[in-house]
Amino acid sequence: MMNPVLSEFLTLEVTIAPDAPIGDRQLRLAAVAGLSNPLVFCVGQLPEFTESEPNDGTTKAQMRVTLPATINGQMLPNAMDRPQQGRPGQQFTPGDIDRYQFEARKDQQLVIAVSARS
Repeated sequence: MMNPVLSEFLTLEVTIAPDAPIGDRQLRLAAVAGLSNPLVFCVGQLPEFTESEPNDGTTKAQMRVTLPATINGQMLPNAMDRPQQGRPGQQFTPGDIDRYQFEARKDQQLVIAVSARS
């Protein structure tokens, strides 16, 4: 699904060397009009899972993941099949809920870190 917040759509394939250092990277595209804003992505060391939309937040829609992991989710603008919610022109759907299921043991310490576009 194309994100209407972005005015144009482009698909890239990025290859990351197996020995690439862990951390944030910036990607910019050069065009006739100049450079794009930077797109920041992170090179990590954990298996990654990507959220599948639409998922309505019900227990039936929960995604099963194996820890440790990185989970990539997103808040998309209002879907075409749902009535408009929130303020006119608002770029996200208020109350978006995503559920993930994983195994954990009693007294196991979990670290959950959330990051968003700054």
